[in-house]
Amino acid sequence: MSLDVFQQASLLDCMHQPGCPICRATWKMDTAQFGWYVNDGVLDEETQRRVIRALGFCPPHALSLAIIEGSDFLWSHLGSCMVYVNVIEHALLPNLERFLFRSGQWFLQPFRLKVFSPLRHLFHHNLCLLCFDHRQHEATYREQFAEAFSTNADFRQAYLQADSLCVPHFQQVRAILSEQSMVHLLEHVEAHALELCQQAQTSDGRNQLWQCLALLYGADTLFWSDFTPRAAISTSDAGPAPCLACQESGYETSQLSAPLLDRLEEVFQFEEEHRALSVCSWHAWWLLHQGPLQPAGVSRLAPLLQRTCGVLLPHLESTKCECRPCDICAWTGEQEIMQVGKLQHKLRDSEQRVPLCLRHARAALRQPSDEATAHNVAYALMYTVAPLARRLEAYIYKCTERFQDQMQPHELVAWFDAIQWFGGSSTAQLLLAPSPSDPSV
Repeated sequence: MSLDVFQQASLLDCMHQPGCPICRATWKMDTAQFGWYVNDGVLDEETQRRVIRALGFCPPHALSLAIIEGSDFLWSHLGSCMVYVNVIEHALLPNLERFLFRSGQWFLQPFRLKVFSPLRHLFHHNLCLLCFDHRQHEATYREQFAEAFSTNADFRQAYLQADSLCVPHFQQVRAILSEQSMVHLLEHVEAHALELCQQAQTSDGRNQLWQCLALLYGADTLFWSDFTPRAAISTSDAGPAPCLACQESGYETSQLSAPLLDRLEEVFQFEEEHRALSVCSWHAWWLLHQGPLQPAGVSRLAPLLQRTCGVLLPHLESTKCECRPCDICAWTGEQEIMQVGKLQHKLRDSEQRVPLCLRHARAALRQPSDEATAHNVAYALMYTVAPLARRLEAYIYKCTERFQDQMQPHELVAWFDAIQWFGGSSTAQLLLAPSPSDPSV
């Protein structure tokens, strides 16, 4: 069997399961590939060099690795702990120390401050190796779907009886198809799916919310949500976030809060007429997680999703795919900048030793800042991440000295704090499970 035939057969198999077949096929390939990075990949020098250069993995993919590690074939979180320690010891700490303790003044210092960010190594958002792998896998199955849909009648018939493509993959496949009859057929199936989603009562349950989010924004991250309990940590075991900004922002950025819903509703009230709600696949997962936690918030979100279906329906025939930034990402970024702004006076006080996560450090440095601000941020990062590295190293040392098949509670908390420090508490909260003593359970 050729590789093309195998990949098209994988797409056919995915059509027997819920969700966009391209999303599911891509997710399966991601799952098979990602585990290597926290298993054999931690011993591969070239891989670790690239991971260190990227400052680890993006928050969504860090969660994916946590879930994979929590499965049966990887016995602990040793691999990800080793990755975090490597990034801290070989990238973050050396650069922070070099910046803080460099000797002398460079004669081009004014030019340097104007053109370069003093801590520009913190801005490597687009170097995540798993993002690169995911894009490769997605492109492969997108092209194979378009090829099979154009040439294979049995494939088309199977697709007509399965869940439709998500809107992002529909737009991409439509741009590839050359035969007008195939384009019209694809548009007909997508329109029918959007009409059903528009009529559905999203607030009625998690399944309806899952289907709507999967259709509008893609299901590749939503598939991970079913396996989150593998890596969950009890809320009673998790300590406070290792970042003062995360602690103080708390409810506003980590939950489907009223200010966020107000902002999303403004999209339709004050923006142009044909404006749909834009959500990245990561925040689609986040919204799904909020469903059982914030039923009142979901009831306000449901009409926005239904209206988005209505906005998209008349424009399915458009050949122009307009990609807008995620509305939740934009709002969250604004909140992070505001929160860091409130901490500026504490950051200037060296005696307070303000803990700061990497995400909020980036938010602070995105604003126009002087050398003193950069120093304050660097000191805060040093103060926070150096003890975290020592906690992770203690667990790694124990594992190399004596095989341990179970992480102790304090070791699990150290691993969880690393996820919070690199990705922010709003990311790590997806791994929190209610405590057995929680009255809401």
